[in-house]
Amino acid sequence: MQTSQAQQDNVKKVIDIDTHEPIIGAIIYDNTTNKPITITNSDGRFSIPKNNYNQLRITCIGYKTIVA
Repeated sequence: MQTSQAQQDNVKKVIDIDTHEPIIGAIIYDNTTNKPITITNSDGRFSIPKNNYNQLRITCIGYKTIVA
C-alpha cells in the first residue's frame, strides 16, 4: 500500500504498491489520537482538511498498516 498526492492539497489516493490499483475502504486514522478520520472511496481517494494532521495511519484488511 502507498499513498500518492493528487493535484489538490487535501485529496490523496491509496493504491496497491504492486498493482497500482486503488484500495477501496481503507480507513484513515489520525495517528496521534488513534481516531478514524475518513475512509477511501471507490477510486481509493480520501479528503482531509489541509494541514490538520501531522501523521496518518492507513489500515485495510489484507494489507500492512502504514503511517504516512
